[in-house]
Amino acid sequence: MNCIRFTLPVNDPAEVAILKDHGADELYCGYLDADWRKKYGGDAVISRRQGAANLSDPGALRETAAEARRCGLPLHLTLNGRVTGDETAHLVRIAEIWAGFGGGGIILQDPALPALIARLKPMTITVSLLAVTVNSFGAAFWKRLGADRIVLPRFLTLPEMKAVASSATDMIFEAMVMGDMCPFADGFCRSVHAETHAPAGPDAAPSCVRETFNPSGWAYHLCMEYGAPVPDPCAACRLKDLKESGVAVGKVGGRGLPLEKRLGWLDFLCLARAGERGGDLPRRYRETFGHECRCYYPKEGHEG
Repeated sequence: MNCIRFTLPVNDPAEVAILKDHGADELYCGYLDADWRKKYGGDAVISRRQGAANLSDPGALRETAAEARRCGLPLHLTLNGRVTGDETAHLVRIAEIWAGFGGGGIILQDPALPALIARLKPMTITVSLLAVTVNSFGAAFWKRLGADRIVLPRFLTLPEMKAVASSATDMIFEAMVMGDMCPFADGFCRSVHAETHAPAGPDAAPSCVRETFNPSGWAYHLCMEYGAPVPDPCAACRLKDLKESGVAVGKVGGRGLPLEKRLGWLDFLCLARAGERGGDLPRRYRETFGHECRCYYPKEGHEG
């Protein structure tokens, strides 16, 4: 495929075929098993997402992998939380289970994991956006560890993306194109991304302190739990530019969001990918989402 591919989150095995029918080229999913919840709780998660963002039992995980194979869609499992000690061993066990189910790949940020799961190849190893790979040295580091793909941080400019991608032409690069816009660098965030998280004990400090400042018209919050996220952030008008910058895969956020929302995002991106560009897209965006564009990579100030 000469145009950019789209990878979408899947929350249920029944969604796989529907997402494919709407134009998804790849999928990714989360998993939070009972053993992890028993040992570490639901907030110290495997992939920094809670609740509906994760499949919760091995049967659903196996079925989702089977559906993806049936539909011919690569499916990647998110194991990109920050882990230590026994938690790392737990992630390796999940990776082994995933390989046994025929999973297509794993998304990670821990540099120890590629060596620990190398025997599970040919599963694809994708470096998470949370690893904050910002230059050619970072790309070379992950390549030496055995990674196949890298999700570029959302704060990079297109020329910066091109510089990283051109330094490792045998790797695949992804960038965000819809949903989940955060004004901060996710990989540097130390908050707990849990809407229901409660501090331990009556005198404990909150897990996430709201910080609001407004240097350029944005409402900045340390965590989306403490403020409304930017609605429907989009890079539909920059798909060609992203492709020319070396980005092969456009990542759509929304793990845990209703299927209808994710399909609306995907339909709009597919419209743009089919060739509708220029002045038509902002109008179609307003008609579709009911507000002005929220551009992921605005041209002014984002070209380096």
